[in-house]
Amino acid sequence: MTVKADRSILILLPDKKIEGIEDFRKQHIQSEGKEVPFHITLLPDFYLPNELDDNIISKLKLISNTFPKFDFKAVPISSFPTSKVIYLSPVPAGSIEQLVYKIKVLLPRYKDKERSAHIYHMTLAMGNPLDQTNEIIEDYFNKFGKEPLLLKGAKLAIYIKKQGKWSEYQSFELS
Repeated sequence: MTVKADRSILILLPDKKIEGIEDFRKQHIQSEGKEVPFHITLLPDFYLPNELDDNIISKLKLISNTFPKFDFKAVPISSFPTSKVIYLSPVPAGSIEQLVYKIKVLLPRYKDKERSAHIYHMTLAMGNPLDQTNEIIEDYFNKFGKEPLLLKGAKLAIYIKKQGKWSEYQSFELS
């Protein structure tokens, strides 16, 4: 059966769930993207399911089997004011950049692509009126504190958007 998806992303999922973070995101993300769990988007325009062949899947498995899980902190709080996004910054970003580099080297679509200007981030809120920004940030601090969240990059996942709904298509646990 062919899956007709409108969009596909490759993301990095952390190893543990932060209690309450998904409810917070669902309250403050004003798009269908709130259904994708707390993550870092690695490649925002990934292969659609009908473009994923055995070669690409085997390369993703190779990467996940050889790239170790890694620690990082999700540091509060940053924003993209013009796009109304509030997010946590993953630091250090070195392991994330190495992982993306390895993916781009092995996958044909990305092989010759220059380094992108993509800013790695973990979205908490999006699409809210600008005058609610301080209130949302205060709500985050009240629920989760001001200290960075200690996380571990643990799993690559392909999420697809089909008929306005996001779902996990396939995932690969890092070694």
